Amino acid sequence: MRELGRRSLGTRTLPLRNVAPVLPGAAQVVGVDPSPVMRRMAVRRCAGAVAAGRVDVRSGRATDTGAPGGSFDHVVSVNNVLFWGDIAGGIAELHRVLRDGGRAVVAFHSGTGPSRRARRVGLPEDVAVRLHVAMAAVFGDATRHDLTHLVAFSAVRGAR
Repeated sequence: MRELGRRSLGTRTLPLRNVAPVLPGAAQVVGVDPSPVMRRMAVRRCAGAVAAGRVDVRSGRATDTGAPGGSFDHVVSVNNVLFWGDIAGGIAELHRVLRDGGRAVVAFHSGTGPSRRARRVGLPEDVAVRLHVAMAAVFGDATRHDLTHLVAFSAVRGAR
């Protein structure tokens, strides 16, 4: 598995339990979520990594992470873009907190062969198009990846 880098940010906190076990020793993941219930759940699920200082769970939103500019190597958002409210504002914030050369990935379980559940709650195509356009506008370029069970968008922050 490719090393994640030193610092990664996740919008919403549920995916943290999947990321924490594969972190390199010195890496840190910060999860932001507006829901106190979800933050408590993330802290419980990642208790060891939280205690070791490798996972930090904070109040925040994709549109307002509260993080300093240029402070993350990666930002990841899985299955929550529909909760952002302001897609362009969320993409702008993810871009702001990335360091130069940092990568943003926004994904949603849908894809070309979605599961039965994903077909019910998949990412609507009009939202996917708006997301892709917003990422390309802010980052200068963005790539859409249509996989069997996932649609993902990725972009790299260029030099400031």
